[in-house]
Amino acid sequence: MMRVIAYILGLGLFIAGAVWLANRPGAVTVDWLGWRVETTVPVIIFLGALMTAVFWLLGRFLQGVAGLPAGFGQWRRRRRLTRGLKALVDGFSAVAAGDGPRAQKAAGKAAGLLENKPATRLLRAHADALMGRPDSFKGLPADPASQLLGLRTLFDQATARGDLTAARQHALKAFRQHPQAAWAARATLALEVRNGAWREALGILREGRSTGVFPSKGVPRLRAALLTEMAHGAEVPGDGVRLAREAVGIDGRFVPAVEVLVRNLIRQNKRRRATSVVETAWRTAPHPRLATLWANLAEGEPAARRVARFERLAAANPSHPESRVALAQAAAEAGQWDKARATLGPLAQTETPDPRVARLMARLEEKAGHLDEAVKWLDRAASAIERAPDLDRAAADGAGIVWGREPFPRCPTTGAYVEMAWETPPAEAPRPTPGRPQPPTPPQSGGAGSAKGRRGKGTPPPARKADEARPEATETPAGPANGDPQAKVSAA
Repeated sequence: MMRVIAYILGLGLFIAGAVWLANRPGAVTVDWLGWRVETTVPVIIFLGALMTAVFWLLGRFLQGVAGLPAGFGQWRRRRRLTRGLKALVDGFSAVAAGDGPRAQKAAGKAAGLLENKPATRLLRAHADALMGRPDSFKGLPADPASQLLGLRTLFDQATARGDLTAARQHALKAFRQHPQAAWAARATLALEVRNGAWREALGILREGRSTGVFPSKGVPRLRAALLTEMAHGAEVPGDGVRLAREAVGIDGRFVPAVEVLVRNLIRQNKRRRATSVVETAWRTAPHPRLATLWANLAEGEPAARRVARFERLAAANPSHPESRVALAQAAAEAGQWDKARATLGPLAQTETPDPRVARLMARLEEKAGHLDEAVKWLDRAASAIERAPDLDRAAADGAGIVWGREPFPRCPTTGAYVEMAWETPPAEAPRPTPGRPQPPTPPQSGGAGSAKGRRGKGTPPPARKADEARPEATETPAGPANGDPQAKVSAA
């Protein structure tokens, strides 16, 4: 609309100007070389505009004629670029298909057509590798234009053949020369962790964080884990306390860091300080390992006094299930069966109790002489999901993720570092026990909810083998521990 208005205004001004000049033609006389020309002002303006247009068109024509060689050269370059890119696509397609001769032919054609030498050299290297000459990749890092690409290829080759020393060298060189390369930073960090070079891994993490290749969300937990490993391997207790205290300061919910700090404080005979650390951690992240540490802080004390100490620990977080479990276990060890039963009451009334609760209830029923009830509780313990794996025990899933005795868990297959997040597991259908008759399958129309409604609260679900109870391992972004005893594992 604005263009139309502007066009109308311009046309109106032109017409008004033409009418104004026609009403005031004036007179123009030119004497030049014996010639005398008499005309009006509008004619002179028209002739001037006409001559300007003629000279402009002539200049454009001469410019076009002069630029014909350069234009022809540009057309040839565009044509070569199109043909070269097509040759690159054909070559890499042949590499993906494993067709070595076709890849070599396309690489030669692309090298003759393209000026982008790194891409053509990479295609040539892949083609030569298909023909049985993998050493062609070694020349790629020599050229600054293809250095990062060559180091990445050499890193992938070294990893594929299991040469982790060479892989670390290539990844570290790539990270030093190209700090923004995220793959190099992550690969170097993972390999340093695998080798147990915690100080070097911490340096890589710090440099990568400054360049932005590591997301800020997971860096504090990872930094705390690396400091925990350094504290775990410290020969001097003072160094271990300093490093572990720094890790706890970064992430106070990271249980391995708390455990290492407490053990180093015990080595320094600072049990009162260790007691305060465990109490502080229990307020935010109760965990079975913290209960074990609490018990070890006063070895050899009378059972009744130990129950009183666990009452103090439970008071730090009275609403958490771990507080009840720890206090009930201490009461059972002291022979206070009624107190243990009363403490476990709310946890035992759930439909799928924790296996530790079920085993402890079985022990209480056995002491009370109710052997049938004890067997039922053992059956429920065997069929329950193991939701609180002991870090000292190798609790593995199908992918091979284990928790060893070291505070920083790693995958034994790849050596990658992993993190834990304690969450409530999703509902899982119970697995049948071999040799036991199974109940009939409920009709599909009723759904899982109706099947659950028909079963009474006291009826235990079909049992699972005890050795089949293991934590669910999933590749999920690491999150802060929330104290709920279900371990999820994410491999980095």
